[in-house]
Amino acid sequence: MHDIRFKCGKCAACCCCAIPVVTHKDVSRLAKATGMAPVSFVKMYSPREISLDLDHEGWVKMSGGEHIMGLKQKRDCCVFLSGDDRCIAYKARPLTCRTYPFDIELDRRGRIIALGLQQKASYKDKSCVAAPRITHNNNRVIEYAKKEDREDRSYWEKCAQWNKSPRQKHTLKNFLTFMGL
Repeated sequence: MHDIRFKCGKCAACCCCAIPVVTHKDVSRLAKATGMAPVSFVKMYSPREISLDLDHEGWVKMSGGEHIMGLKQKRDCCVFLSGDDRCIAYKARPLTCRTYPFDIELDRRGRIIALGLQQKASYKDKSCVAAPRITHNNNRVIEYAKKEDREDRSYWEKCAQWNKSPRQKHTLKNFLTFMGL
């Protein structure tokens, strides 16, 4: 099997052009690696704050309507982006960041059924210069995509449970507790 790899230009445009949607597993890894409390780096975004289809399975009922969990932004960029355009949580970064700039769709058996490139990241004076290429070395990106797919499905099941459960306060703190964080 071929590995899908690319040469990152280290421009950090991808860290500023979109809000990464995260799962409970992503949040757990980030909290463990950084020692930060999840409430300090995650936010529940409303449909008007994030560009995402309303039929996405990650939307959850919160006070004030449906929201989806993503990484907080600091000066329009990811909260984990340092002043020198480096990720301070790189080793624990969310799986969606690990598979960027590829859009990989898998079937239930983990086989690739669609492969594409996400729109080129661009933010203010930054523009992604990543050069995608296919190599024969290893399967790292494919394995990340498979892991992301498994974790997404687990997270979506928990979101569905949250949405069905009667809760008096649909707050970020209660949601994180429900998710085991």
